[in-house]
Amino acid sequence: MSRTIAFNQRHVEQVIGREAETATLLNTLCVKSWLAFAVSARVNAAVGHLLVKFMNYKIRQFGLRLFAFIFATGCSVVAVQMLTVKTVVQTEPIKSSEIIEQSSKQLPLPNNPKLIVAGESVGLLRLGDSRERMLELFPKKPNYDFEYNYGKNAYGWEHSDYHWLPPDYKSNGLFFDFKQGRIHQISVQTDLFTTAEGIKQESTPQKVRRHFPNANKAFVYLNSSSKFSGWRNIVYWVDSNSGIAFEFYYYPKKRQSYVNAVIVFEPKTEFQPNGCTDSLREFIEIASFTVNPPESLQLDFDRRHNIKRNADY
Repeated sequence: MSRTIAFNQRHVEQVIGREAETATLLNTLCVKSWLAFAVSARVNAAVGHLLVKFMNYKIRQFGLRLFAFIFATGCSVVAVQMLTVKTVVQTEPIKSSEIIEQSSKQLPLPNNPKLIVAGESVGLLRLGDSRERMLELFPKKPNYDFEYNYGKNAYGWEHSDYHWLPPDYKSNGLFFDFKQGRIHQISVQTDLFTTAEGIKQESTPQKVRRHFPNANKAFVYLNSSSKFSGWRNIVYWVDSNSGIAFEFYYYPKKRQSYVNAVIVFEPKTEFQPNGCTDSLREFIEIASFTVNPPESLQLDFDRRHNIKRNADY
């Protein structure tokens, strides 16, 4: 009996011990499971945070790329529209009067009242200016300054000129030749105006040739001689490309030719003395840079026109 009670007691203790071990094991498993869950939750949170950051980065990157694409597309559309407008504007015909008006606005106004500029201006007056502009700069002095209207010339356009004397009356002053009411040639026969190189009335042929080597077209104006020029014809040196010519007179007292006039005319056009030649004279080309043409040219002219010269000639 005592043995049975002792066995039962041990059995109970064993059962209780096993149950205690089981409980301990269960507790251990629970703790481990909770720890594993906690660790897993932290890992998942970290991974989730990284995924969120990655997605945000991709979204921002995509947004930037989308903005860049939209911006580039918009710029391309604007550029195409601008090119289209420019092409349309360029293909529209422009009137010649508008071209002339635009070019005249782009030209700088003369600012030196004493300067002669080849093919452009004398003082503040430019080629192409009107009669009103000329009178504004060179007011007419009654009984001294004169205008001459020659009507239509051999070229079919209205030709007139205006002679302005300087205030001191010591030279011939200025001659303005008009074509259809606009100045197309200015003859400076006074030392009040000069080129940038210092060429003016009474400059020597040597100085002109040194500073204007392209004025290599020389002409003699037959039947233009007078007693004041020692019965020698007037000679011109012309630079048509630049629009400037030099008129040479022979001075008997000095026995040499000097510049009598500096003439400004439209570049790349045919130069004519006084703006237009007449039937009583001939404009004949001679050797470059000469001021002494052969006398035979005038003799031949006289013979062809039945001109008799007196002994003084």
